[in-house]
Amino acid sequence: MASEKTLRISEIFYSLQGETRTVGLPTVFVRLTGCPLRCVYCDTAYAFEGGQSMTVDAIVQA
Repeated sequence: MASEKTLRISEIFYSLQGETRTVGLPTVFVRLTGCPLRCVYCDTAYAFEGGQSMTVDAIVQA
């Protein structure tokens, strides 16, 4: 049996959307870990490393 695929998650949090036409709507954000791009304007450098491996089912249940 193949193992279930996972994603590395930095955080999952609830907040109000702050951008686009959906501004102000309650939203669940799933922040992934491990982006290799290192953009100079990135505001989440803390998510470059670490994180917790989670299956899609576990993310949905969180």
